[in-house]
Amino acid sequence: MHRSSPTLLVLFVIGARLALAAEPCPLVAGSDEKFSVRLTAPQGGDPLVAGATLRIDHPEKQVGIPGEGIALPKGTITGTPPDAVATANDLGDAVRIVIGRAGPLPVGTSLLTLHFERCEGAKPPKPEDFTCKVLDASDPSANTLREGNIGCEVGP
Repeated sequence: MHRSSPTLLVLFVIGARLALAAEPCPLVAGSDEKFSVRLTAPQGGDPLVAGATLRIDHPEKQVGIPGEGIALPKGTITGTPPDAVATANDLGDAVRIVIGRAGPLPVGTSLLTLHFERCEGAKPPKPEDFTCKVLDASDPSANTLREGNIGCEVGP
């Protein structure tokens, strides 16, 4: 006979509560709330970036993305540089984006546009309602960029 450990049961309950807390809002189909994502460099810096993993935290009571996980609609990400490959993973309260290309990605100008749908009854969000964090980045030779050498921001 197999017995469950109390620790496993507690973790299951905590996980279920967190999943319920991140329940998405009802989305207005066809409402396109688009935001530009830019890589940023510290003053005087001009790093070559070929790949990056970003976490875009969005106001989950105002916008969301139809689908979940990596099963997102085509058109969630647009405006990427030519020959770049980008994918998004909906985490509920944030979106993880992985983007890369053989040459350098643009820094200081639009990297991509991320498309959301507005929540029913919600006001359209502003760029300052979002936060962006670079989780990992590398140069064209696949060398990891040190933390602080590259950042990101969300704009109109």
